Amino acid sequence: MDKNLEVLHTLETVLKQLMEIEKFMADAPAVLNEKEALLEEKEKTISLLENEINETEKKLASTKLDLNENKIQLKKYESQQLLVKTQKEVNAISNEIFNTKKNIDYLSKSFDELEYTLDEKKEKLEKEKKDYNAMLEDINSEKEKVEAKLSEFKPKYEELVKEKENLYAKLPIDIQNVVKAMEKNTVYMRSFMANVNDGHCSACKMELPPQFVSEVRRENELKRCPYCGRILFWEK
Repeated sequence: MDKNLEVLHTLETVLKQLMEIEKFMADAPAVLNEKEALLEEKEKTISLLENEINETEKKLASTKLDLNENKIQLKKYESQQLLVKTQKEVNAISNEIFNTKKNIDYLSKSFDELEYTLDEKKEKLEKEKKDYNAMLEDINSEKEKVEAKLSEFKPKYEELVKEKENLYAKLPIDIQNVVKAMEKNTVYMRSFMANVNDGHCSACKMELPPQFVSEVRRENELKRCPYCGRILFWEK
């Protein structure tokens, strides 16, 4: 049994290393996917802003055109005002001047608001593009690191898999089955073995019966903690 425990200790170390690599291999792409999803959202925001700026510029140009036309028309009315002779003509031209000035005031206000909105949107677009470029640079850098790490891990991972198979082959079938079942259980991700410390399981800290502790110490057969299920051993 002593020899089996030695193999189990080595196997536990190998499984831990394998799980760490597998966790990285699973987590790293997931983190990158999240970042890329955020980048896509940023792209949509930029595209939307560009469309809004384009529409605002069109409205601004149209408003400026209307404003200039009204200013030209006002000058015409003011010139005509000097030529009218009857009171009726005076009243008519005065109304036109009043309405045109009102239009000019409205269009001037609209033009100023559109200009302010356009400046705001352009400023926001510039910031969004800076953020986008920073995110893109971060993602590309992260991809390079992940790819380098995966390349680095690949031979080590393959080596550990072979070592795991060799270690399993050294164990009796019944112990192999126990450990393989524990390997698939996330409860034992950190460790599937625990030493007996002052009559307690070092993993779950539960007190073990004295007779049971004696059996663990004798190492005649594989003993598992009745509380957490870990394989117990006596630290010599």
